[in-house]
Amino acid sequence: MGYQDRDYFREEHSPYLNLIRSTRVCWGIVITIAVIYLLCTFTQDTAQPIADYLRVDPQLMVNEWQWQRLLTGTFVCDNAWHLVFALLIIWMIGHELEQMVGGMELLAFFVVATVLSNLSLFLVYQFGGPFPLLIQQSFGPIGGAMALLTWAVLLSPHRVVTYLFVPMPFWIVGILTLVIDLFFFLQLVPMTVRLAIHAFSIPFALMYHTFNWRLTAWPRLSGRRRWAARRQLTPVLQMPQRSMAVREEAPPIEPFLRTRAVDEQLEAKVDAILEKVSQGGMQSLTEDEKTTLKRASEALKRKRS
Repeated sequence: MGYQDRDYFREEHSPYLNLIRSTRVCWGIVITIAVIYLLCTFTQDTAQPIADYLRVDPQLMVNEWQWQRLLTGTFVCDNAWHLVFALLIIWMIGHELEQMVGGMELLAFFVVATVLSNLSLFLVYQFGGPFPLLIQQSFGPIGGAMALLTWAVLLSPHRVVTYLFVPMPFWIVGILTLVIDLFFFLQLVPMTVRLAIHAFSIPFALMYHTFNWRLTAWPRLSGRRRWAARRQLTPVLQMPQRSMAVREEAPPIEPFLRTRAVDEQLEAKVDAILEKVSQGGMQSLTEDEKTTLKRASEALKRKRS
């Protein structure tokens, strides 16, 4: 069976539907945070505001062991525009990362980065000085969002993107985004608290990239890696999914055998590249391997024409 006969080439779908399906975890993160934030907003003037059960509260976390607030604090934000800013970062960066490493890895990274950000905030509120209750604000998912941006910048720092209508390298975009967060959205917050929001999450992203960590790469998932890599390969090859029609007249024997031999050699190379993608992601491929993927794409196009 040639690579063109595999499952991910069988059925044709809308490219927009394929994009939503391949980034469903990113969409889920954004929608979940937005919905819970709206619930907190609608109940803030009631006798039992939902936000009071979710926000980072050092006293309740220490005295009543409510450590789940390290995670639920993500859903509470005292500045609506700051929340919109964070969700835009998550959506714009998360959908690319999800297609590269998979949904579960993206979710695990975001959860760990968010918990670390809230843990740093808790430590500052608890031990950094006498912060009044009015100063103990909630900042939503900005810690996890900036960690995602840091990870993406480290993957391709010199990629040129358009930011504020000006083309610039991606690493400059990352720095400008951090500056805007610290000195615009957090301008009324004490500097100690500003730095605490990103004190653990951004270094986590740096170590994650430097040491090539994979939070969901457990042995029980090893059987699914090739399938996940094949899903990642589809947008790289840019091949539409469609059903393959069976020809009524068979081609001559010798050309058929030669074509099949070439397909099998190309299939073996593609399988090896898929295995490498499943272990190290698309960024681990060499130029020769990317050329092989391009040849596979061209071979399939010629065969269909």
